[in-house]
Amino acid sequence: MEKTYLALVHGRVKLETGRIDRPIARDPVHRTRMTVRLGQGRAAWSEYRVLQRFARFTLLEVRIGTGRTHQIRVHLSALGHPVAGDALYGAPAKVEGQPPLGRYFLHAHRIRFHLPSTGAEMAVVSPLPKELEKWLEGVER
Repeated sequence: MEKTYLALVHGRVKLETGRIDRPIARDPVHRTRMTVRLGQGRAAWSEYRVLQRFARFTLLEVRIGTGRTHQIRVHLSALGHPVAGDALYGAPAKVEGQPPLGRYFLHAHRIRFHLPSTGAEMAVVSPLPKELEKWLEGVER
């Protein structure tokens, strides 16, 4: 099974593609958060590819190989690029010149799997929701 997400993150991601392979555990101090800083926890990996660069943001396609709690949010924050709208993992509460987002800029874009009965590959794609498209239009290029 392959799960692919779209994420708008703060800052300019340096590499065009990358892999984050860091275990995730519950933060011992802030129990509502997860962390990679302990160097222990459950194995997790995420791969990303830059889709578009903006003045203060980068739009990524993110593929995950594991499904840990808050995995994408934790991994991208660990790179220093929190998901837009995600104050829990370091994104600013407000973005100058933009209306409040009201959610994370993280979208389950595609799932691909093989049908057990025939082995045929099946893919389901979900376009970016209108509210995220509209917010993205206001992002400075």
